Amino acid sequence: MKYILPSAGMYIISRKGAEKLVNRYYKNNMYDFNDCEYQIVADVALYQSVNTYATTFPTAYPNINMGSEIHPDHL
Repeated sequence: MKYILPSAGMYIISRKGAEKLVNRYYKNNMYDFNDCEYQIVADVALYQSVNTYATTFPTAYPNINMGSEIHPDHL
């Protein structure tokens, strides 16, 4: 398996794309990625499973004045 490490700040997913992901990976009242032929990394699973588009144009500007509970030391 070829490992790739993409990263996204956010996703905008259409209802049709979300439905495709749920139908593919939600089984027996839980998400099951055992038959996923891709890396089980959110970005890779999304990019490989449904039609995707990437842009470098920001669609939102986060308010960093609010701080971060996850990464408070390096905003």
